[in-house]
Amino acid sequence: EVYPNWLVAEYRDEVVGCIQVLIGKPLAHIGFWAVRSDCQNHGFGIWLWRAAERLLANSGCDGFTGMTNNAQVLKHLPKQGGVIFGEPVRLIFKRVYRQKPQEGAHDNGRER
Repeated sequence: EVYPNWLVAEYRDEVVGCIQVLIGKPLAHIGFWAVRSDCQNHGFGIWLWRAAERLLANSGCDGFTGMTNNAQVLKHLPKQGGVIFGEPVRLIFKRVYRQKPQEGAHDNGRER
């Protein structure tokens, strides 16, 4: 029972990965993104990343920050549209893209 601040990946009834998702506006933050070592390179990390992005987009966030020095994450980040700052620990910034609301859609009683 960790939603919405943590998302977990389960495989064969075992938790194999997690990501912390702190919702904020305009920017959110992701952290503590990890996949169990024997389950790495099987897509669990990417699944967690994409699930976090969907959660943030649905929460109205414009983007997120994060921090890592993981070489594999940094290697794939440009393909995901992220921007990297700093050294030796790198700060990640990524814009979250949301679908444009349909004409006439309402948000908490306010027209968009």
